[in-house]
Amino acid sequence: MLGILLDNAIRYTPESGEILAEVSLVGDNAFVTVRDTGVGMSEDVRLQVFNRFYQADLGERKSTAGNGLGLSIGRWIADAHGSELTVESTPLEGSVFQIRFPVKVGVLHSS
Repeated sequence: MLGILLDNAIRYTPESGEILAEVSLVGDNAFVTVRDTGVGMSEDVRLQVFNRFYQADLGERKSTAGNGLGLSIGRWIADAHGSELTVESTPLEGSVFQIRFPVKVGVLHSS
């Protein structure tokens, strides 16, 4: 899932841009965040980006076109692990994809 997010960030961020991956723990949740200063997305694109086979304007990417499955697979992986994959984006400013994992703290017993 992280590979999918990083691959997309690389595809849509110009060479002069920045990509940042972060891991944080907030309360009972672990977050993996991928931020980029790429082309960003309009609200219409953002609402569809996790749909299977959906591809935004191909002229915006640096590399060859994919098949429109990456982010839908990422969402499927997130769901399978009880996590949540979200995106915030602003056209011409970049995107922030975030995976939220609920953390279950177990009690360790020693014998």
